[in-house]
Amino acid sequence: MCCQVREVSDMVDVSIAIICDKIRQPQLDRLLYSLKDQLRFYSCEVLLLQESDTELAAPDLPVNVTYFTIPARQGIAFNRNKCIEFSQGQ
Repeated sequence: MCCQVREVSDMVDVSIAIICDKIRQPQLDRLLYSLKDQLRFYSCEVLLLQESDTELAAPDLPVNVTYFTIPARQGIAFNRNKCIEFSQGQ
């Protein structure tokens, strides 16, 4: 069900979760580039959860992320609960 791009070895303080139904590469790159300089100051992880009924390859991104594919059309509560399940932050 999921494909990890990167493993987070230690507990992190902050988990940033991005949920999308479709990868819009220019907008996602812009978001991640805006976070890039700030990420180095904190012990954090970036989760990218993409809704899809099929397993998808992780897109090329400007920062390290943990990428997951989750079932499509399950609702926002399901998506948020998956973020909590996958996150390692406190």
